[in-house]
Amino acid sequence: MKKSRPPLRRTPAILLADGLVLLVLLCGALFSFISAFQIEAHTYPLLAACLITALVFLTVFSLPRGRHCLAALGVLLPLCGLAVWRLWPYLSLGEVSVRCTLVNRFAQDFSFLETIYPLAVRSRQEWLQAVTLYLGALAAALAFLLGWAVCRVRSVWLAFWLTFPILIPALCLTITPAWFPLILLIAGWCTLLLPSLAARQDRTGGAKLALITLPATGLLLLILTAALPQAQYQQPRWAVDALDRLLLWSGDLGAWFSGAGGFAGPKLLDFTAAGGSQSVDLSNAGPLHFNGRTMLRVQSEVRGKLYLRGHAAGTYTGSGWEPLAEDAYLPLFQAEGDDPLLGYQPLNFPSLTNPGSPYHPITVEVVNAPGGCVYTPYQLVTTPEQVRGAQFVYDSYLARDRSIQTHTVYYKPDGLLDGTFTPLTGQAAQAEQIYRNFARQNYSSISEADRETILGWLYRITHENPALFAVEPEDSNLPQPVRDLVFLVQFFQACLSSTTTYSQDTPRTPEEADFLDYFLNESKQGYCMHYATFSTLLFRMFGYPARYVSGYMTDIPTSGRVDVLDSAAHAWTEVYLDGYGWYPVDLTPIAGESGNPSPTPEATPAPSAQVAPTSTPGTSAPPTPSPTPQAGGLGQVDPSRLLWLIPLALLACIAGLPLRRALARRRRIRQFSNTDPNRAAIAAYQYLQALLPWGGVCPDHLQELAQKAAFSQHTLTPEELDAILSWVHTQAAEIDAKLPPPRRLLFRYGYGLY
Repeated sequence: MKKSRPPLRRTPAILLADGLVLLVLLCGALFSFISAFQIEAHTYPLLAACLITALVFLTVFSLPRGRHCLAALGVLLPLCGLAVWRLWPYLSLGEVSVRCTLVNRFAQDFSFLETIYPLAVRSRQEWLQAVTLYLGALAAALAFLLGWAVCRVRSVWLAFWLTFPILIPALCLTITPAWFPLILLIAGWCTLLLPSLAARQDRTGGAKLALITLPATGLLLLILTAALPQAQYQQPRWAVDALDRLLLWSGDLGAWFSGAGGFAGPKLLDFTAAGGSQSVDLSNAGPLHFNGRTMLRVQSEVRGKLYLRGHAAGTYTGSGWEPLAEDAYLPLFQAEGDDPLLGYQPLNFPSLTNPGSPYHPITVEVVNAPGGCVYTPYQLVTTPEQVRGAQFVYDSYLARDRSIQTHTVYYKPDGLLDGTFTPLTGQAAQAEQIYRNFARQNYSSISEADRETILGWLYRITHENPALFAVEPEDSNLPQPVRDLVFLVQFFQACLSSTTTYSQDTPRTPEEADFLDYFLNESKQGYCMHYATFSTLLFRMFGYPARYVSGYMTDIPTSGRVDVLDSAAHAWTEVYLDGYGWYPVDLTPIAGESGNPSPTPEATPAPSAQVAPTSTPGTSAPPTPSPTPQAGGLGQVDPSRLLWLIPLALLACIAGLPLRRALARRRRIRQFSNTDPNRAAIAAYQYLQALLPWGGVCPDHLQELAQKAAFSQHTLTPEELDAILSWVHTQAAEIDAKLPPPRRLLFRYGYGLY
């Protein structure tokens, strides 16, 4: 008769294999989630939490009897509940911070979501501790479920579906976690799948195979990561289309998050979002708060202060800034027939005025910065036909492909004040003249009320302090338009410094008050949003086309790499200079430099940097920028380049099936060739029992021979052993021949029975 399966004995090999798989899955899932959404937390305490909880639940679910396991859970779960009750204030703070991070990341790709911020005011260290504690609690809950799936139920698919859904939110946004935790997770899945097939017949052997498979799979994935040409990887069109359909299906789920309790609305949305929105709501310009999140990662061979522009807005409404209406661009960018700008992009005009200056690459990775734009420096050399993974939107900004977060563009760090200005000629001059008229028509308007407010303010302060008129340009060798601009900047800076104060605690403008008048004559304090709004209208009043720009201000260190934090978000003014193009001007006291209207002072190339060949209009263009980053640290891997790990993991699983079959066959041959006929007969009988569910037959006389080999003191004769082995081999061959192809593959490679 058929023997029942003996109870599982937890050998050291089984305990070690279960513990390693549990720990790998737990760490891989948790840190994949953290790295995908750039959640800031203390790493080592989380690793300790994963290790401790994995050991605890490994012990609990490895107890030999079910009642012992239930008794242990009966003690452990109330203790966990008590800990949650005592730590609830900290856990709730951590949950708020994590949810804000998730919602704000989704808000970058779903326009119906608004950025949210915690209402509670805590120091950065307190937020980190709260988030770490909350993630540790999540790790404990996940360890409980995985411990039950891996150690007790021993279900491969249950463990997979407990960990894979954690990746789904990130994959919906084409965000791939950091490669190391992702490899851990994939290695854990492969380790669960392959040894589980062997464990059906020999659980200790399956555990030993797991101990071999886990490091082997991880090493294989690491080798493939290093060997394959990731930098050339781009998602196929079908994958992008499938993702778009998935986003359409899942997009409405995000509406649940907006306005969820415990969160404030978009208090600082238009400032902290920097270039993320074309519309700027000045009514929300209240006290500033930052949480230290990394918004961009920048790599450049040019050192010094750098302004990265995002969106530009040209229409002032009195309470905010809006982009130009679509109709305004019709005669310039959407005209039928010939291109009025002759193929030139207005954002490229400044780089054409110094043809002898070398250009340099800069790589900008969007980490948490919202809005879907590429943050670019001034004097941009990269033209529309050279940029990949992004496209120019009129004369305003560079919109990035949603699936690509890292772009490399080329620019010239030399500024207008460096004396490298060369007037445009030929078609470039003709295109600039056409666009100059467009800029004067669309970026010069100012209402009479705003004009009177500014004139009244200027009249008051100049009468109170006549010495302000003593300002003189510092450099008389500059071209006349630039010299005039420098004089105005120095004069306006002197006026502002004598009457206003920079303050990040500036209160909101009262609803009944005018934003500009309240800033100049009532509060007399503000930050970049206030100064950028005032200076844009001020230059318009003096006849310069000007527009409001938002982005980030940073400083490239000697290492050439910098993480741009949320506190670096900034706003300034772009002034259009005839024959040159848009030129940045920053009158914010802490950012502007006396006598220098440019926010990008002279930058010094790195000593080891190779100067690229110069580019002039009509000559060879710079190398085509790559939308993928250069090789760098773990956190700088382009998410879209790591999606190939998932199909590779599946291929690794498939490639392991022939190995599974070969190992099972070798094991059978060794057992059937045992020098002890009785042991060989018992092994053959057990093999025959495994064939019964597939249609095998076990005659009574073979069962009697097996019982004789197992319980009798007699040794089977060679003829009796040959009878058993011959029958077993015949049955296996007949079953394999009769099975349909899908079941035959499972019979051979899945279970390794032939």
